[in-house]
Amino acid sequence: PSQQTLYFVNATLGNPPQQFRLHLDTGSSDLWVNTANSQLCQEVPNPCALSGMYAANQSSSYNYLGSYFNISYVDGSGATGDYVTDDFNIGGTVLTDFQFGIGYES
Repeated sequence: PSQQTLYFVNATLGNPPQQFRLHLDTGSSDLWVNTANSQLCQEVPNPCALSGMYAANQSSSYNYLGSYFNISYVDGSGATGDYVTDDFNIGGTVLTDFQFGIGYES
């Protein structure tokens, strides 16, 4: 199999729903998304525009858990930020209080 093959899924986070195009990664334990003010999303052109950017202050169901989110990948990339919970909708199934990471540095 090609190591260049990527799979994506459309989902929403938050209430009201914020749209995301998520990369399915079977080798990672955590779902995580970037915030608009993350280092990566500040680049021009914005590489986060297609995948979506999470805005905690726009969700009534957001809950902060702590600033200990940290994920690293074999290629040396990764992200750090916060763990939070919010509504997660995938395929019409809503998971309330779903825990995920939000990346400020990625």
